[in-house]
Amino acid sequence: MDNVLGLKDKELVILLSSAITFFILSFWIHFPTLMPKYYSDIIDVLWNRYDIRMGKIPYIEYDLEYPALSGLVLYVATLTGNVYGYYLVFALVSFACMLGSLYIVYRIGVERNIDVYKICLYTVFTPTFIFYSIYSFDWFGVFFLLLSLLLLLKKNFRYSGIFLGLGAAARLIPILAFPYMLQNIKEKKDKIIFTFCTFLGWLIPNIYFMVVKFDGFLYPYVYQAEWIVEDSWLAIFQQYNKGVSAGLMFILAYLIYYLEKVDVVDKCWLVLTAFVISSFKFPPQYMIMLMPFFALSCKNYVPYMFSHIFNVMILLWWFTPMFNFNNPWSIESPVQWSAIIRQVFIAYIFVKSIIGYLRKGSLF
Repeated sequence: MDNVLGLKDKELVILLSSAITFFILSFWIHFPTLMPKYYSDIIDVLWNRYDIRMGKIPYIEYDLEYPALSGLVLYVATLTGNVYGYYLVFALVSFACMLGSLYIVYRIGVERNIDVYKICLYTVFTPTFIFYSIYSFDWFGVFFLLLSLLLLLKKNFRYSGIFLGLGAAARLIPILAFPYMLQNIKEKKDKIIFTFCTFLGWLIPNIYFMVVKFDGFLYPYVYQAEWIVEDSWLAIFQQYNKGVSAGLMFILAYLIYYLEKVDVVDKCWLVLTAFVISSFKFPPQYMIMLMPFFALSCKNYVPYMFSHIFNVMILLWWFTPMFNFNNPWSIESPVQWSAIIRQVFIAYIFVKSIIGYLRKGSLF
């Protein structure tokens, strides 16, 4: 075997085989009817909704709070007609997106001289990977974002834009990378192509719902904007949390944009990190979208791992009366303390990284 595989091939085998092993653990702990079974949105929330269980068309026959591409995957999964088929379809799509994401991280990592063991440590060997890989739609969004980034680095701006648009149609968060990816493109013509293709990629999964029932198409965006504060330090500011969130995100995004000598990969990492530390809504599954970028850009492993430990404690304590104080949404609950401590660790990494860039004289 060693004679057949080169060093790089063996590193890729280590990464993907580790990912498969730990993904199976995630598949097992969320499996329907297994006791004990850990909570997941796809089973404990979505499958329990009558309209979804009956295979009705999202956005047209019922309102769905997730964007169109995720809704299409959900609809296909419900066509199996039972919880096991539904779970298997969802798991297989998540599995494909997870493997694709890690392969892309490996490809980008090779160009950045990142050791495959670091990629494993920052992605696969985290409690978040096990507890949240089969949980929601987050692997869908990050896969398309990473694929878009890889194509951007190869200067294939058409398909890079298409896949970024698809990422935004799966999860809203990937669109945060758009201005930094656009900034990386030098020629005006290529900028226009990238912008148009990003819009086109987003439009393709959405256009049918826009035409047939515009209110249904619009619902995910209205729902997310009106959602309450969730697992964020901004719960402290009961009346002004969304205003503080938007203002802080704008300031941080502006600062990141004008950092010089910082490449597009690092800027994508910084803006995603800025989002989760400034957002009024930071459910624990969002960490799935952060992990590949932390593997490519982060150099602070200890606080990063602590953030994952507290991230999983949110789920473990949420349904435990001893630790949730009978109201896991309350700011007095240890569940919310865990969520805030997780944000503090991520904020520490972010601030430390920004200071490092500024010391290099990379602003303006």
